Amino acid sequence: CSACGATQPPAQGYEGRYYIASIRSSGNYFYMSSDLGTASTKRYQAVDSGLTTLPASIAEADVVANQVFVLELNGTNTYSIYAESVSGDNYLGWTSGNSGTFVAEADALSLSIDALDSGLYNIHFTGDAERYLSLNATATLTYAAWYKTGQTKDLALIPVSGEAPEHVHTPAYFAGQAATCTAEGVVDYWYCSDEAC
Repeated sequence: CSACGATQPPAQGYEGRYYIASIRSSGNYFYMSSDLGTASTKRYQAVDSGLTTLPASIAEADVVANQVFVLELNGTNTYSIYAESVSGDNYLGWTSGNSGTFVAEADALSLSIDALDSGLYNIHFTGDAERYLSLNATATLTYAAWYKTGQTKDLALIPVSGEAPEHVHTPAYFAGQAATCTAEGVVDYWYCSDEAC
């Protein structure tokens, strides 16, 4: 994504684990989370990433559990999305207005994903009208919900790399000691000086 720094999802489709992000008027991107807010106003809460350019991917070691969403192909050119950190009913659903909810897989929203020329995406479904997964445009409100119009609906999909980075060893050298009449000798050897080893 030349506009945001994120990469295109795989050419074969959008299946996989992603962070879902959208830019605010502050210039920072906000990551959608699986927190729903209050029971009376269910919205997917959004967290300020502090970033004005998004990473191409997010390493498994850096994952925040409630910010990972899994996109699954339905087999009908539409997708279901579930929150990885939510147990039980964890698929994105809808009740009315712009409220979000989590539902069982059988009741999951059948979502269309449109790639935009900017490298961003629209995620939407048809309810009482065409509703888009969008970040609220009001600067003081930090949540994503199902809006018809007027909100920030151009979303970035940042893939989770799926692999924790390997530990990089820092080698150190131990100079051996010759044997004496009272102590055994120690041969020269290399070892890893990092505490993580």
